Amino acid sequence: MKVELREKLLHKRNQLEEYEIQAISNQIYKNITELGVFQRASMVHCYLSLPKEVSTGLIINDLLEESKNVVVPRVIKGSNKMEHILLSTQEQLARNPWGILEPLGGNQIPIKLLDMVIVPMVGGDREGNRLGYGKGFYDQFLAEVECYKIGLVPEICLVDRLPIEPHDVKLDMIVTEHSVIT
Repeated sequence: MKVELREKLLHKRNQLEEYEIQAISNQIYKNITELGVFQRASMVHCYLSLPKEVSTGLIINDLLEESKNVVVPRVIKGSNKMEHILLSTQEQLARNPWGILEPLGGNQIPIKLLDMVIVPMVGGDREGNRLGYGKGFYDQFLAEVECYKIGLVPEICLVDRLPIEPHDVKLDMIVTEHSVIT
């Protein structure tokens, strides 16, 4: 059921034009930066977005301009685990086998130091459940991290109820262009 739903929501999202994704991303940026939990966070883990995902460029720039620490994921080759790298403005990025940008170098950060995690999503529901890409990278990470977890997703990718499994980790908040779901 998750596989079919993932395909359906990815198809829906992929139908969005570039300008629509940008408009959605801009509104989500406004919504998230107004949150007290975001403003108070000093060590934020944030995904580096793919072209059809909610863009995190403005969020990352905002955090760096505020002299906050931005941590980004890097896949550990040959595993379904990630390491967490402190991003600097000089950091060189390269695409991994899935086309996701990752830092080439950088310092690893222990996840216990994170105040917040901003998570990519294919879809979600109003109960805080997240549908990811099905590889398990974020499922493992979210199960280990104890800080505030926020997912970003276009409103069209919200469903009434996601099928959930025992390993799924609920998010503290989902932010769309129209709503903040807690």
